[in-house]
Amino acid sequence: MTTRVADRPEDYTRLGLSPDELAEWENGMRTDGRPGTWEWWNVDARLEDGSTVTVEFHTKPPMGSPEIPLTPMVLAVVDRPADGLRAAASPAAHALGRYRLNEAQARQLAGRPPPAWLYLRGLKLNLSSTQLRAGAGR
Repeated sequence: MTTRVADRPEDYTRLGLSPDELAEWENGMRTDGRPGTWEWWNVDARLEDGSTVTVEFHTKPPMGSPEIPLTPMVLAVVDRPADGLRAAASPAAHALGRYRLNEAQARQLAGRPPPAWLYLRGLKLNLSSTQLRAGAGR
């Protein structure tokens, strides 16, 4: 099975979407959760101190099979550039340390039971998901 991003004009037409605007009806589940279906939603924010927060809500784990039953999960990513990796020494990081994965194990995160977590370092885009959808940075 081949997978690709649905970003062609015919994809937007087939799905009844606009490449430039989000419509109110797009918020909410549009599948019934049966095997072979999967959905997710996300919210992202930029805070005054330059931090970013992304929260994703999934009907099934993102790296799992869409054939499994509904298995809701929430994934949160907080990026605090001013703190760097200082958060690794925080009380929460110490309390949850035994659940931490290293970067090489990142692909396993979605299949791990909560409270699995890790730090990732890498390139960052200065765009929100809404900006990406609006054609501001494909």
